[in-house]
Amino acid sequence: MKYSVIIAERREPDLAATVASIKANSAANVIVMSDNEGKGPQLMRHRGIIKATDSEVCIVMDGHMRVQAGTLDIMAQWCMDNPQSVAVAQCYHSNRESWAGKPYGAARFAWKDYGHDANEPQAMTAKWRKDSTVGQVPCVMGACYAFKRDWYLDGLRAPWAYGTGWGCDEEIISAATWLMGGAVDLLPLQVWHKARKPIQVPYKLTDRQLLGVWANRLRLLDMLPMTNADRVELVRHIMPALTMKQWETVAQINNIFADEVAGYRQFLSTGPVKWANFKETIGMETIKPMDMKTLRGFAKERGLKVPRGTSAAQLTTLLQESNNWGKSGKEVVVSESAQPKTVEKPKTKANWGANEINSAGQRSCIQCHGVNTGVYRVIPGVGLNLCRRYRECLDCGKKFPTSEKAPAEK
Repeated sequence: MKYSVIIAERREPDLAATVASIKANSAANVIVMSDNEGKGPQLMRHRGIIKATDSEVCIVMDGHMRVQAGTLDIMAQWCMDNPQSVAVAQCYHSNRESWAGKPYGAARFAWKDYGHDANEPQAMTAKWRKDSTVGQVPCVMGACYAFKRDWYLDGLRAPWAYGTGWGCDEEIISAATWLMGGAVDLLPLQVWHKARKPIQVPYKLTDRQLLGVWANRLRLLDMLPMTNADRVELVRHIMPALTMKQWETVAQINNIFADEVAGYRQFLSTGPVKWANFKETIGMETIKPMDMKTLRGFAKERGLKVPRGTSAAQLTTLLQESNNWGKSGKEVVVSESAQPKTVEKPKTKANWGANEINSAGQRSCIQCHGVNTGVYRVIPGVGLNLCRRYRECLDCGKKFPTSEKAPAEK
């Protein structure tokens, strides 16, 4: 059996060490696809697979990884024995090479993701799976997964051929595999993937390349055989991310593959697993951003001081740059089926006085206008028969005083 490791890279400083690790610990042929034009990993990985003409199995890896002895050989053999499988390894994801602790176990699907600061909505996106139990999983993740070359080219009809940027390669190959009767399998094997901050990435995307990323995200929705209602829901969810002019450019980018994408959606609709069954079986989650109370709790655990007026986005960035971020989790997961269709804000009664002056009409936070506030201090008799309550908004953390024309409650 011959197999190749496909590495799509762009000015990767860790490439030599990654290739050395692969060659020292496996029988793999290594094909490096250097992305000098900023085409993105989807298309470069596709081209690498086309190039691997003498390989029965292809393994996709990032250019900043390490492997253990025999890991890649076992993954390749698994795919030979399970020709409709996309196999993924457990992944240690950290700044420095470490094989300690608990690895990630591939990914789950988020039906809608609001982003940690609610400014980058995504749809049908892969999110790290903290459960490392081996077996069938929703989606590959961690940039080390394997499949038979003919399963990609013939069984799935090469879904990465239409890539225009970064992202969505893991989502489309996983969803297509399930829809066409295959499976995504997490194996009891480990790899290490270097976690990097945005500032450590060795390249920058142009405005056009950034829009290519969004073209990938929109095209993913067009490639999957979902109902029109599902597609409309997800498209509306991501629309606030860009201006209308930017979406027009995205449409122009996607128009290049419009016929091929329509044909691919039709192809997936003929698979043995229908969209409704896939959506129900795999399970979809909605990932919501943390509220300020939760974020402040993480900051307190880490001994971080949060300056007055800090926004949720700024606090999220502060936490991400701190050392232990991630051990307690980064997001709040709410099951899609468990969410009420309409959520009414609760009426605050107990901690508001009947004669309160400040914000008497709305009784809300002066910053975020939320009504979920608590009293942490009361000063009675503040002139003109007033008492003063010092409140803290439980949604955004803003502290503000209110006054009442009555004696302080005991």
